[in-house]
Amino acid sequence: MIIVTDSMCDYSLEDAAARDVIMLSLKVSFGDETFEDKRTLSPAQFYQRLDALGKDDELPKTSLVNVQGFLDVFEANPSEPIVVICASAKLSGTYDSAVAAQRIAGRDDIFVINTTTISCGQAMLVDIACDMRDAGTPAADIAAYLDRESKRVKIYAIVDSLKCLVKGGRLSPLKAAFASALSIKPVVMLTDGAVENTCKGRNTANAIKALMRYIPEKCPLDPSMPVAFSHTGDLEGAQLLKDMAGYPDHKVYWLGCVVGTHCGPGTLVLAYFMKED
Repeated sequence: MIIVTDSMCDYSLEDAAARDVIMLSLKVSFGDETFEDKRTLSPAQFYQRLDALGKDDELPKTSLVNVQGFLDVFEANPSEPIVVICASAKLSGTYDSAVAAQRIAGRDDIFVINTTTISCGQAMLVDIACDMRDAGTPAADIAAYLDRESKRVKIYAIVDSLKCLVKGGRLSPLKAAFASALSIKPVVMLTDGAVENTCKGRNTANAIKALMRYIPEKCPLDPSMPVAFSHTGDLEGAQLLKDMAGYPDHKVYWLGCVVGTHCGPGTLVLAYFMKED
């Protein structure tokens, strides 16, 4: 069985190789320079360039994995079932590319999943798919499970720098200046592709505390399921988030370039499965 994902998943290339996952890269462009996410531009290099942008510089542009990218994988694996685990269809057209490629291939053993999430939330689902594959679960059953359970994934981002939110038109310069003056760190939640404000704190530690109060009150965590963390360069903050969440020894991923374009350097991310009613 072949498992495929896109680079909006926070797996590194080494993670993907270790778990026998094919990762297809989205593209990111700074002006006339175009890179393959994680292949020709690492997350660390990306955030250095992003942080160096001036007031009048535009954010980098990002582009999806095209139909041919998926067709190449499908054609290279003609006799094995394939599970494709894509970032939220509301945030990237990559899912649509995979669906179109499956239709062109005309195969009923290719299963394309719209995870409705991104980042380390997507990485949790890829991990689960790999565990199920290694346990001998059929591809159709893996796809059905992921499709069902992905709806329980909650993902939060604590945003440090508001520069990218302003450049991307998601926050007014006046509100950003006010928040920055007070050292306010907003916490946003991704829900089926939509970004919602949840809580905030006057510094990173207080923002994490606010999130730790918010979760049990609004979206309780299922302790029987995985939890995942990502960062955009703030390893100290990532460790603090893990400590305060009660998972000090968990691995922390680099947030990928495509998602990181919109939230910027210093962002911390937490993903988990919401407890079922």
